[in-house]
This record gives sequence, structure tokens and C-alpha cells, in this order.
Amino acid sequence: MDTNETKHAFSRRRFLAGGAATSGFLLLAACGGAGTGDAMPKEEMKEAEAPKEEAKQPEAEPITVVFRDWREPGRTLTTWETWFNWSADTFREMNPQVEAIEYTFVPFGAEYLQKLTTESAARVAPDVVHSSIIWGRDLWDNGILADLSAHLATAPDVGADQFMPSANPYRTAEGKVFGISFWGPDSYVMVINQDHYVDAGLDPEGGDQLTWEGLAESTEKLSKKDSSGNYERLGFTYHIPGMPEFAAWLYANGGEMHNEELTEAIFDTAQAQEVAEHRALQYVRYKDRVEGYPGNLDSLRQGLGSGISWGTWAAYYVRDEFPEDFKFWMVPLPKGPSTDGATSGATWINMMVVPDGAQQPDMAFEYSRFICGLEAQVQKLLLVKQVSPRLDFYNTPEWGQAVGELPQLAAVPEIGAAGKPYPFFRRYTAANAQFPIVQDAMRGESDLDLRGAIAEAVKLITQELES
Repeated sequence: MDTNETKHAFSRRRFLAGGAATSGFLLLAACGGAGTGDAMPKEEMKEAEAPKEEAKQPEAEPITVVFRDWREPGRTLTTWETWFNWSADTFREMNPQVEAIEYTFVPFGAEYLQKLTTESAARVAPDVVHSSIIWGRDLWDNGILADLSAHLATAPDVGADQFMPSANPYRTAEGKVFGISFWGPDSYVMVINQDHYVDAGLDPEGGDQLTWEGLAESTEKLSKKDSSGNYERLGFTYHIPGMPEFAAWLYANGGEMHNEELTEAIFDTAQAQEVAEHRALQYVRYKDRVEGYPGNLDSLRQGLGSGISWGTWAAYYVRDEFPEDFKFWMVPLPKGPSTDGATSGATWINMMVVPDGAQQPDMAFEYSRFICGLEAQVQKLLLVKQVSPRLDFYNTPEWGQAVGELPQLAAVPEIGAAGKPYPFFRRYTAANAQFPIVQDAMRGESDLDLRGAIAEAVKLITQELES
């Protein structure tokens, strides 16, 4: 018995109206009505015309759909689990043959992947699985996911044109579709303390820092030193970035991390070297304060930093977890000197997938279709305070109300739509394991210079992609 797996059968009645639900193709048909013509006199009815008793149709076997996620039930009772309850109960009302949506919890990471791989091989996989973007392509390549292309051909409501363009690379390969976009968009942004910006005479919505030069100048104006000459506040924390943040800055400088087929690393370029040089230079400039500096969130929360690298998911978090009087804004990543201005960083969007070996593949698709549809995505906003990759989501009155209550959210669709893919979402773990070569060079802790370190990382990552 796997003690790390928790099962919950969501069978509670729906407690929140979800609007006019649109049923899937598996909804049971209603009985037709009788005709309205005059009845035939009994004396004229022939024996052969006597009404016959209709044959009884066999009742459909009750169905249980098994859903897998890494969010632990009970820890988020008022948000995530509440939405699961709503979606399960609503879908069951639409599809009476569905007896239950059974939720299974497995922790995020290697255990999640290993368990799914083992279950798929044994043909006992869950029916619907929430997949991170750094897993989906590898699961598909390894034959663990079902091809949803035929189902999607009859479901235009979850077709590619219904979602942000940045969603689609994660769910497709070689002309096949294996996922439906569900969670996101999540995009890199800078989150700033507006009071600090006003005090420094800067635009409180970050308009002065939309380029590398502008961010560097703003950082100098915002940073403060004590009487001993040590920094007591940093305008922006120029830490050494990991591979995803490096990629986001590279995209905003007009570069690429990998080819479209995800078979080759291609960031041995002038644009990537510019990113590495700029971040390394700024890291050294503020290094005395960065070492031992509180983490990103604490520095912003405590007023020790005026701005940090974060993501669009910060909007609700800051509102709910920071002091009530904390004023903030979300700013796109600064554009580098080599960009054409078309992109704003990296965006990632998780998906729902149906494993090969699912017991209820057709109903699994219908449930995935429902929870990735507009009604369920709007309820996700209302119950979980999460945005959506759907384009029509941003035309709903619920979204308009959300932006009215939290204006920072207005940045989400524009930044999300312009973002490029998360780096190496195929073979991510193997690729990421090689990136410290570049980080060490940026810190000045390598025998390689920046150009040599980038070239070495590109060579090793490409070998991983080809293996």
C-alpha cells in the first residue's frame, strides 16, 4: 500500500451555482414527448395495431473517474479542494452515469512521475492527471500519455485557438495533441514596492525600468546605504539567475534557448552572452548586500528591497499575505539591447492529460474538457483566485470584476500571451543539471569565462537532448 497516496470520492451535493452548464456528448438523452394527434376510436383499432410495451434499455454501469494531482486535500480546504468539489459535483449532474470523481494525491516531483509510469505500465493508471509543463513532453515521448487528437477534433471549445498561443507548445508533439491547457498563465515579472518608487521620484508602475539601462538606473536611485557605506536597501536584487529566469531575460533580449523541436540547445549566442555579462556585472556591484540578504519575498515584505524577480501569480499572494498597506505593481521584464520588442519573457501553462492505461479514457477526456472549459475556469477564479489560459476568460464580467478589485491583474493576459516557452520543457531535469556551469562563471567561480561556460553548457545540454 502506498502511504503517500490519499483518495477522496467527491460526492457532496453542489453547493454553488455554476451558471448554465453545457453538457458533454456523453450526457444521457432525455425521453421524447408524445404526439398531439386525435386518438383512434377503439372499435377501429385492429389487433395488429395494439400498442406494444417498449423494450427496457439496460441501465448504464456507474462510472468512477480517478483524478490525480499534487495538491494535498485538507490543506487548502477553502480554495483548491472547494473547487474540486464544485467541479466534481457539477460534472456528475451533467453526466448521471458518473458515480464519483475520485481524487488521488501524490506529492509533486519524482514520486509523482514514477508512480504514474508504473501505473501506466500495469494498465491501472488514473483517468485524468494534472501535468506540469516540465513533465508532459517526456511522458508523451515515453508512451505514457494517450493521443487526444481525435477527441479534440470534435471539441472546438478546447481547441488550440481557444487558448493563449503560449499554451500550445506544451501540449503538442509531432502533430499530435496530448493535453488540454488548464493552469496559468504563469509568467516572470518584476514586483515593485510603489511607495519606494514614489519617494524616489520614479513611475510607481515601473515605466522607468522597462529596459536594462532603465532598471539599472532605477536600482541606483532606489538603493540606500547606511552611515558605514553598506547597503540597507536594494532597488532590485540582481542575484545569479537559474536557468528559467536566465531564459526569460534572454527572450526579452531577442534570443532563444532551444530549437522548436526541443532537440538542440542554441543559446551560444551574443544575446545570451549579453544577459550573462549584464547580470554578472550587477551581481558584483551589489554583491556585498546580496550575500546574507533575506529571500526575495522577505526582502520585499520587510522593505529591504524595492523590487524583486517574481511571477504573475504574485498578485493575489501579495494582496493576501503582505501587510494591508503594502502598495505594489507587476512590471514586465526589462528588454535588452538586442530585442525587437516582441516578447516579454517566459510563460508556462500546465495541462490535463489522460494516461495510456486509463480505465475510463472517454469520460476522462470529457472531464478534462469540462474543467478546462470556460465555466469551470471562471469558477476557478472565484474559488481559487487563479487566472486562466483561455482567451474568452478575459472577456467575462467575473474577470472584469477581479481586475477592478485588484488592478495589478490587468498585466496577466498581455504578458502571458507574449511569453515564450519555459526552457527545455522536454528533458528539463537533465538540461537544468548542466546550467550551473554558466552560473559558476557568472559568480566568477569558474576557470571558464562567460563565453566558454555558455558554449560548454550548450554542448552538454544538446548531448542530453540527443540521448
